[in-house]
Amino acid sequence: MTSTDAATVTTVVAVDPATAFEVFTEEVDAWWKHGPRYRAGGGRKGTMRFEPGVGGRLLEVFDEAEGESFEQGRVSVWKPGEQLSFDMGGRDLGPGESTQVDIRFEQVEEGTRVTVVHSGWDAFEDGHPVRHGLVGEAFQSMMGLWWADLLVAMRRHAAAGDRA
Repeated sequence: MTSTDAATVTTVVAVDPATAFEVFTEEVDAWWKHGPRYRAGGGRKGTMRFEPGVGGRLLEVFDEAEGESFEQGRVSVWKPGEQLSFDMGGRDLGPGESTQVDIRFEQVEEGTRVTVVHSGWDAFEDGHPVRHGLVGEAFQSMMGLWWADLLVAMRRHAAAGDRA
């Protein structure tokens, strides 16, 4: 990614790359944190899920029967055990506005290095609501901490013996 306004976060999970990819995609609701900071529904109860494959969506589903959901993102790269990329929207982004998230899964001695690069922020002016009043390094730090919180939760979930 060449964006000057990107957040990059890395962790190592104690599973192989194929399992790390499955945990990230198939078990996303089990580790993706709840609440208004992490979920589009805010305090509303929803279930996070990826639709597999290129063109699939990252959804927060509120009512399965009614088909009520919020599309967080659309998958552009789906390579199990290697790479997942998607355009990511959000509550503070309007129609047609999105950022890019690229996740790499790399085998290392301890398991899998998972690296998230969230970029595309340069497209939004300093006063855009998605920036929450922050710019430059302060904004990058905020986004890095947001992803770090999520990756720590994902790492803990991957290491748990009672995973789904």
